[in-house]
Amino acid sequence: MKNFYFVFFFILSVVLQAQQQEIVLDRLHDENEINISQKSVFAYSGSEENIIPGNFTAYSDFEKITPPVQAKVIWQKLRLKSHYQDTLYLFTRQRTAKMELFQLKGNRLVSIGHTGYANRLLNASVKNHFNVIMLPTNEEGEYLLKFSSERYVLNLPETYISPYIYQIQEVEKISMISLIVSGFQFCLFFICIIFITMKWFRDYPKLLVFFTLINITDAVYFLSRYNIIILESPVFTFYTNSQIWNIIGDVNVMLYYVFFAAFFNIPWKSVAGWFVRFGLIFWTIQIFIELSSFTSPAWISFAKFYLNNASVADCMIMLVIVLYIIRFRMEEKFYRIGFIGAFALFLSTLEIALPHILNFSDWTNLPFFSFGMLQMACVVNIFSVVTAIIYDYLEKEKESRKMKLKLVKQEIDKLNLLNRERERISHDMHDDLGAGISAMKLQTEFIRRKINDENVRNDIDELLKTTEDLNLSMREMLWNLNSGNDNLGDLIKYIDRYGEQFFGKTNIIYHKEIGDVRYDNSISADKRRNLFLCIKEAFNNCYKHSGASNVFVEFHQNMKEIIITIKDDGTGIPEYSSEGNGMKNMKTRMEASEGFFVIHPVPEGFSLEFRMTL
Repeated sequence: MKNFYFVFFFILSVVLQAQQQEIVLDRLHDENEINISQKSVFAYSGSEENIIPGNFTAYSDFEKITPPVQAKVIWQKLRLKSHYQDTLYLFTRQRTAKMELFQLKGNRLVSIGHTGYANRLLNASVKNHFNVIMLPTNEEGEYLLKFSSERYVLNLPETYISPYIYQIQEVEKISMISLIVSGFQFCLFFICIIFITMKWFRDYPKLLVFFTLINITDAVYFLSRYNIIILESPVFTFYTNSQIWNIIGDVNVMLYYVFFAAFFNIPWKSVAGWFVRFGLIFWTIQIFIELSSFTSPAWISFAKFYLNNASVADCMIMLVIVLYIIRFRMEEKFYRIGFIGAFALFLSTLEIALPHILNFSDWTNLPFFSFGMLQMACVVNIFSVVTAIIYDYLEKEKESRKMKLKLVKQEIDKLNLLNRERERISHDMHDDLGAGISAMKLQTEFIRRKINDENVRNDIDELLKTTEDLNLSMREMLWNLNSGNDNLGDLIKYIDRYGEQFFGKTNIIYHKEIGDVRYDNSISADKRRNLFLCIKEAFNNCYKHSGASNVFVEFHQNMKEIIITIKDDGTGIPEYSSEGNGMKNMKTRMEASEGFFVIHPVPEGFSLEFRMTL
C-alpha cells in the first residue's frame, strides 16, 4: 500500500512539473510582453514566512480554486532561460500589497528584489512604479514570486515580462490630480500653522487645528496612494506602504467627523453626536484590524466583513450629519456655506458605498474614478469651509465696526451734552457771579470815596485787590469751561495774553517765540487747565524769586506733543528743588494730564520745559 502512494505522488509530481514550462527570453524584441502566468505553477500558503509549499497547480486550474480563508500568500514558480541582453521587467497589472522575487538555488531562496520600501534600497526594484521588478539578464533557473494579501484579501494576478515598464494611463492622470490637490492642501497646511502661531482668527482655534490636520493627512494619503511619497520605514518593514496609507485614511475620516461636529456645533448628546462617536469607535477598531495579522479563520472572516463594510458605515454617518445640518443649521448663512462641502463628501461616500451595498462585493482599494471623486469632494469641502470662515469673520468685523460706531456716537452725544452743560454753567457764572463781583467792586469803590480814614482806605484797597483777583479767577474758569477753546491755538493765545498782562505790570520784559504748531489740534479741558495752571505757577515764581530782567516763552510741537519752554536770565529759583511745593504741584498736575516737566541746567538764570501729549 505504501508503494502505491509513493508511485501516485511520484506520477503526480511529474505531471505538475510538466505543467511548469520553461520560459525562454530571446525574442522579446518582436513582442511587447510575454504572459508568464500561463507557463507557471501556483500554490497558496497560510504563512508569510519564506517556506516553499509542497504542491503547485497550473494557472488554469489554480484560478478556479477558492482560496482558503487563512491563505495569506500566493507562490508562483517559473523556470526562466534568458538570452536577452537589455533590461527586462517583471510586473503585474493588478495592484498587490507586496510582490517579492526569489531565485531557487537548491532548497535555498535568494532574494532578487521586491516592491515596497525596497524601491529605494535594492537595484532590482524600480522606483515610483508599483509591482515592477527588474530581472537579471543572461540568467537561467527557477524563480519564485511571492504575492502577499492586502486587507485580508488575496488576489491571483497575471504576471508579465517585458523590456518596457507597463504604465496605467489612468494612474498617471490620477497622480496629476493628486499632485495638484495635495500641493494646494500643503499650502493650506502651512497657512493654518502661521494662523495658529500668530493667533489670527482667534474665534476658530479648534476648527483651525482640525482643519490643519485634515489637510496634511489628506495630502499625505493622496500622495502615498501612488508612491509619490513612501511612508514605509526601513525600521518597520513589516508594514507595507498600502497598510500605512490605509491607516492615515482611517485617521483622516475620524478627523473629518470631529471637524464637522465642531464646525456645525453638533451636540454630543444629539443623535448626530452619537453617530459621530460611533464613527470614531468604528474607525479606531478598523485601524487595530488593519495593523493585526489574524490567523484564525473566524477572525479573518470577521476582519473581511468589517473592512468591506467600512464604506457603508462611513456613508451612514455622513448621511446623519447631513440630515442634522439640514434640520437644525440651515437658517444661518455660515452653516449653509459649510454644508456644501459636507454634502459633497457625503455624495463621495455614497458613490463608494453604493456598489458594495448593491452587489455585496469585496472592496479593498478605491477604484480610480472613486478616488478622483473623493479628491474633488475634499477640494469642494476645503473651499466651502474657507469661504464660510472668511464670511463669518467679515460679518463679525462688520458687526464690530457697527458696535464701535454706535459707541463712538454715544460718546459724541455724551460729549455734546457735557459741552452744553459747560456752556450753561459758563453763561450762568458770567451773568450771575460776574455781575455780582462787578457790583461789589463798584460798591466798594463808592464806599472808599466816602471814607477819609487812611487805614480804612488801605483795607478797602486790599478788598478791591481781592475782588480783582476773584474776577480774574472767574474769567479763567469761564475760559476753561468754554468748549470752543479746546484747541491748541486758543491755549497758546491765552497763555501769551496772560504772560503779556502779567509781566506788563512788572519790571520783567516778556518775550515769546511760536514755532511750528498746529493750532487746530484739540486738547481736552482738563489738560488745558492743568497746563495753564502750571505755566501760571512758573510765571509767578519767576516774578517772585528769579530777579530776572527778561523772560522767554517758546511754543513748539512734536507730532502729538506740545512743548512749552520758560527761560529767564535771573539767579534761579531755590524753591525748584526736590522738596519745593511748586515743583510738587506742577509734577502732580502734569502727571495727571499725561505729561511731565524737565529742569534744564543753564549757565545763568533758569530753564523749565513742559511736555504734554495732546
